[in-house]
Amino acid sequence: RSQDRSTSKTHNQGMVNAFLRELDTFEGTLVFTTNLGSELDPAVERRIQHRLAFPAPGPAERLRIWRNLWSDAIPQDGSVDLEALALRFDLSGGLIRNAFLEACQRAAEAGAMTQEILLRTCREEDANRLAKDQGRRIRGFAVA
Repeated sequence: RSQDRSTSKTHNQGMVNAFLRELDTFEGTLVFTTNLGSELDPAVERRIQHRLAFPAPGPAERLRIWRNLWSDAIPQDGSVDLEALALRFDLSGGLIRNAFLEACQRAAEAGAMTQEILLRTCREEDANRLAKDQGRRIRGFAVA
């Protein structure tokens, strides 16, 4: 909430104010999750009683995420090495999921999953993370 009177800022301030009113009358337990904790409104911040910080996943956790996403039903050429991906790319769980889903789309178009497809999508997610680019390319829509 600031003195900026732009339309988006005014809308955001209205949402924060409505949220604060609801928060003040809420009688249960509420769990916030964010990767932008430093950008919380100070009035929201004051209402948080306990904080838990979760570090970014390390290589072992990233490998578990890759394995949880993977299915043996995915056609592949035999080159896929999930451990190499987990070691090489310092991606969050959400970014791993994004890279995996994009790789699945590309693999479907190519006929099989390859390590090169996975490497390419991981590089792109890593570049997006480093550039803080949150945009996503739309690859197409299903015909109804």
